[in-house]
Amino acid sequence: MKINLLRSISWSFFLVLCFSACQDPCENVVCLNGEICLDGTCVNACEGVSCPSGEICVNGECVDPCADLTCLNGGTCVDGTCECPPGFSGPDCSVEELPTIQSQLDDGVPPFMSFSEGISLDRLYGKVYEGGLIFYLNTMDGSGLVASDGALNLTGEWGCANIDIPDLVNVPITTFGGPYAEGAMIGDGKTNTDSILAAQCTTFYGDPNIIAQKCRDLGEEWSLPSLGELDLIIENLHNNGYGNYKDDTYVSSSEFNDTNILSRNFQFASIGGASKVVIHNFCAVKAF
Repeated sequence: MKINLLRSISWSFFLVLCFSACQDPCENVVCLNGEICLDGTCVNACEGVSCPSGEICVNGECVDPCADLTCLNGGTCVDGTCECPPGFSGPDCSVEELPTIQSQLDDGVPPFMSFSEGISLDRLYGKVYEGGLIFYLNTMDGSGLVASDGALNLTGEWGCANIDIPDLVNVPITTFGGPYAEGAMIGDGKTNTDSILAAQCTTFYGDPNIIAQKCRDLGEEWSLPSLGELDLIIENLHNNGYGNYKDDTYVSSSEFNDTNILSRNFQFASIGGASKVVIHNFCAVKAF
């Protein structure tokens, strides 16, 4: 009886010792981020592992990171990532990138072509084209207008004081946005400027370098904008943060009478009559 009791005690003690010694120390350990459990502790599986050139260690094993990756359109796999050639992007270089609107314009693509391909007018306005900022596009025939950047800080005297210029229609006070009378319409800037220069008038002090001439000095196609064109510059450029224009008054080529021309305040879009003999802000426009 005593012998059996001793055997039972000894066996139980053995089982306790075996359970303590034989239990897996990693049984209840969860390792993250590619680590592995070693003696109950999470360690970096790749620590001390040296892989051949072109391979990387993953979970303790050396693998080729480009083995299962195919780079399209001439892309090259480097360390498991596709390096794509110009014009393509995406994880496998399968996405063909569209050229930017500005890059198309720089390459000579007409704004009307971009519009015909689905580019909206508000995305075209403010872009640089033929030396100016696009602010108008006729969506019927593709013609349009660009304006000089306000950063040029163009100023000068309108000139022609006390002269009712021949062939230049006197324009009545017009609210912002029109409707516009002859001499203030879209496209009238060039004909107005031609008429002003044909009059060969000067500033109050006899200087022929009036602002119509300063516009034409930028290039033979540049002109002083009509009132309607000035309104579009406010609406499509200035109000959208394009063009570096001042929150100040700019004058148009639209004549009110022999002593005044029509102007707009770019901050409030308010109309006014401006004296021909005062120094004014102005910008220039060109048709394309």
